[in-house]
Amino acid sequence: MINDKAKAAHRLKCDDIRELLIEYFLRELGQNRSDLVREHLRKCEDCRATAAELSDTVDLLRSTMHDPEEPQRLSDESRRRILHAISHPLLDWMSRHHTLVSTVVVIITLLVAGLLLRDIRIRRDLPEAIEVEVLKEAVITDEYYEE
Repeated sequence: MINDKAKAAHRLKCDDIRELLIEYFLRELGQNRSDLVREHLRKCEDCRATAAELSDTVDLLRSTMHDPEEPQRLSDESRRRILHAISHPLLDWMSRHHTLVSTVVVIITLLVAGLLLRDIRIRRDLPEAIEVEVLKEAVITDEYYEE
């Protein structure tokens, strides 16, 4: 059986083993897969070096994990802002760039107001323009018939 595991470990490529290393060090692999990884590491110098670096990193992370009784390093306000930034990235961007957002809103409002005022002025002047056109046609028509 051990010989079968050795053959299976030899068939696995280094890339496959490297993908399993995190799970291996966190002890999340089953017994068979752990045996395959262990056997490959025994034979492959490159994967063994990668595993050593990863093992050091995992050990460092484990050593820095704090006790639940240790005081929090982030204030409640900082935690709230981080959660807000993660859950609402657009709103967070807008709150950080509020001057830019306000300027854009004012410019858009002024443009819309200008367009509306121009439209109102055109509509107000339109009856006068129509009346002038009608009078011109009447004068032209009268002049035509008088000749």
